[in-house]
Amino acid sequence: MKEWNDKNSGGLPQGMPPEFQTTEEKKGLTRALKLLLVKDRTQWELTDQLLSEGYAQSDVQKILEYVKSFGYINDRRYVDLYLISHGDRYSIREMQQKLRSRGISKDFFYEVLESSDYEGEEPALKKILAKRLKGRSVEELTYEEKQKHMAYFARKGYSFEKIREIFSFS
Repeated sequence: MKEWNDKNSGGLPQGMPPEFQTTEEKKGLTRALKLLLVKDRTQWELTDQLLSEGYAQSDVQKILEYVKSFGYINDRRYVDLYLISHGDRYSIREMQQKLRSRGISKDFFYEVLESSDYEGEEPALKKILAKRLKGRSVEELTYEEKQKHMAYFARKGYSFEKIREIFSFS
């Protein structure tokens, strides 16, 4: 990559790497970089998008190798950032399911989760419960109201032990 010219190319590099010979490869690389400028993507998301736009599998593989070599795609970083930005709103199970739809395997998710600084589900549970209670305390709730809130958290993927813990200690 030679030089960056934000005005003429929308932030894309001028010139192409020598390994991209065909026009289709060059268009594919430019498209991939434009997609990555908009937002971070997983390897699966970028692959799926490029293939759906009609680029050849061999070109997509070449493009992926190139963008991975510069760190533009890094699924581990993607999961780490997802945990940081969504960990206070979603249960682990819910985050895992959302990331699975983006091509992140369950095993890879839990591997990254173990090595991350994720604080656990309790802060998220407490934050959501406080918002749902609107200033009331758990002790003020009727049995039916407690059941309703507990069912909500169970549907969101929180474990029954964590839910019971929050409702008994809040």
